[in-house]
Amino acid sequence: MYAVLALLCTSLDKECMVKTYPYIIPTFEACLSIEKNVNKSLWKFAPENASTIKTWCIVIPEDT
Repeated sequence: MYAVLALLCTSLDKECMVKTYPYIIPTFEACLSIEKNVNKSLWKFAPENASTIKTWCIVIPEDT
């Protein structure tokens, strides 16, 4: 299983928000594509005080 993890940090109070976008995706390439879309969307709708936005495509073991 793959999931997209996003971290959005604000510059005013240095607080960070973590959002996950869980998907059951058959390929790493598909996860990377979703990661890019999430990153673009977060920057598009980010608050004005957003300092950094980072996204990752991660693999979650299915046997846990």
